[in-house]
Amino acid sequence: LADKQVVTGGADGVIRTWYFPGTQPAAEPPKEGEAPQGPKPIKELAGHTAAVTSLVTTGEGGIQIVSGSLDGTVRHWDANAGNAIRSMTHGAPVTSVAVTADGVRFASTAENGTAKIWNAADGKQLAEVSATSTAKQEMTDDLTRAIDLAKRNTNNSIADVKAAVAAKDAEIA
Repeated sequence: LADKQVVTGGADGVIRTWYFPGTQPAAEPPKEGEAPQGPKPIKELAGHTAAVTSLVTTGEGGIQIVSGSLDGTVRHWDANAGNAIRSMTHGAPVTSVAVTADGVRFASTAENGTAKIWNAADGKQLAEVSATSTAKQEMTDDLTRAIDLAKRNTNNSIADVKAAVAAKDAEIA
């Protein structure tokens, strides 16, 4: 955010903005006998109900945030005001989010193999792409062929070792 702040997302579902180290305003010195206070977030953006898995800033100066969460939502935030602009339901735990360079589209991917494109202006879903059952079957077939080949190679190697042992035994006899 801007050039003096960073944003983090936590396992508690809360997004926090912080001053970049060395840029925060001077803190009040601790009273005698008190331990110094650690850094405190500038803002806390609560709304996700599970861990935040991805964040990206958007808008001029990075004043907006797009977040994804294991709660299956993508959220668009106003970082300055500290509130959500809108929430979009992906329908599965979100693993990543992205924003187009012009900021007019968001993208999200989820654990179930789906990717969705969203309109930034109103949060409406524009497109969805998912791994098809054909693609999944092709991957399964490829893995099955690789396993079968490994089994054949192993059986051939075992046969070669047995033949070598038998030849050595015959040579010794």
